[in-house]
Amino acid sequence: SNVYQDSLNKMPFRSEYVYALSGALQRLAARSVRPLIVLSAGNDGLDAVWNGFPLVKTGFPDQIIVVGASTKQGTMWANSDTGASVDLVAPGDEVYSYNVSGLTDAIAPLAGTSFSAPMVSGIAGLLWSFDPTLTNSDVRYYILEGARRGGRTVQKSGNPRLYPVADAYESLKAAAERTGAPLCGNRIWTESRALKVSRGSGSE
Repeated sequence: SNVYQDSLNKMPFRSEYVYALSGALQRLAARSVRPLIVLSAGNDGLDAVWNGFPLVKTGFPDQIIVVGASTKQGTMWANSDTGASVDLVAPGDEVYSYNVSGLTDAIAPLAGTSFSAPMVSGIAGLLWSFDPTLTNSDVRYYILEGARRGGRTVQKSGNPRLYPVADAYESLKAAAERTGAPLCGNRIWTESRALKVSRGSGSE
């Protein structure tokens, strides 16, 4: 199809960026620096491998989160790339933003996984704001765990896989349950002259 051919034509161009990003991550790893990277899945309605950038996840699986797009109706956005490399989805359809068209600046509903990825980056920022001691792997885990706990999933037509939807509230709750986490957001009370803090279903 034309979409496949267009994606195939763009692959060499995208591969240059994949090579550059992978090389940068390798050089950082040599200095014991392993950043968390949030990537857009792509907007071709194909497997995300055609986007190119999710290929980086093959070499750095614990540092990469690949994000697809969901709609406000709770479905998968039709043009969102999918596949095994996509970890979760976040809102990416009918996102209102300034859109420059010709000589007119207007607020218009836009769509794309490039809107979804920043949503997940924002959750990472919330987690670090809540607890700056979290490691990159901790933050990746709580983002994915929050999506799992949220229980919302979307499915692409004709594809049996269910993709979890990002859930900032559940991610923060999961991080708050960690032993040693800050007390903000936890229930605190006294009992028999002891101070107790609720973390999830238990207390300490």
